[in-house]
Amino acid sequence: MNTIESASLREASAAAALRPRLGFLGLGWIGTHRLAAIGRAGVAEIIAIADPMDEMLAAAAQHAANALRFKNPDEVFNLGLDGIIIATPSAQHAQQCTAALERGLAVFCQKPLGRN
Repeated sequence: MNTIESASLREASAAAALRPRLGFLGLGWIGTHRLAAIGRAGVAEIIAIADPMDEMLAAAAQHAANALRFKNPDEVFNLGLDGIIIATPSAQHAQQCTAALERGLAVFCQKPLGRN
């Protein structure tokens, strides 16, 4: 292996190690499309997906086959993630964002953050 190949392998390994570990709450149209885009880009490791509906979990698993699946989104907060993507109904956003932030997670939340 030459020096250039060796450097490329080191860079690829470093990039893989820096990929954030993410969880997804809410797997409707918006949540599933965000999940698919992040999965295709390969910029993060998708650790967990959560939705109360079995059919949504099954459909989303096509984009994250190795992700843990949960019906209760609260179960995702304590998995040692780096961040969470929230695309649940808006009435749940404030509580879920607060729970994630209290655990030190980075949060990407679909608008609105709160209802008032």
